[in-house]
Amino acid sequence: MARVIRLGVARLIASCAIGRMAAGSLRPTARGCACRAIAGALVLLAHAPASPGDAPGAPRVEVVATGLEAPWALAFDPAGDLFITERPGRIRKIQKSQLLSAPLAALNVAAIGEAGLMGLALDPAFDRNGFLYVCYTTRKEERPVNRVARLTVHAQQAGAETHPAR
Repeated sequence: MARVIRLGVARLIASCAIGRMAAGSLRPTARGCACRAIAGALVLLAHAPASPGDAPGAPRVEVVATGLEAPWALAFDPAGDLFITERPGRIRKIQKSQLLSAPLAALNVAAIGEAGLMGLALDPAFDRNGFLYVCYTTRKEERPVNRVARLTVHAQQAGAETHPAR
């Protein structure tokens, strides 16, 4: 890509030189000034780092958990703990930067293709009521169907599945 930019800069500079000065004048034309500005920007771009990881101010990537099976959705609680769904049906929690060894819940899901335990949302009043909403695929009469359910988190477990009003 840098070679293409350099070739483009060379062509732009050559075309700018043709229209740089007004006929019979030593003053640069507006086209000449604009061309030099664009050429300068392209030169800077041509010398920019090749990958985003090398660029100053690039986002820092940090692994926060390993050993998860098909992590799908996540949500933070008010305390800063992280809830994660695993497509095969487990809800996991990272508390104080540590993945808890036991899942909060294991739902009976139909983890086929892209289906399984998919979505996760904490109730706006989660710190008071412990409600956790999930979307998952299950089977009804041998056909996959999606379901939205509410679980209640208490003492590092999520249970008592209920279905919000339909």
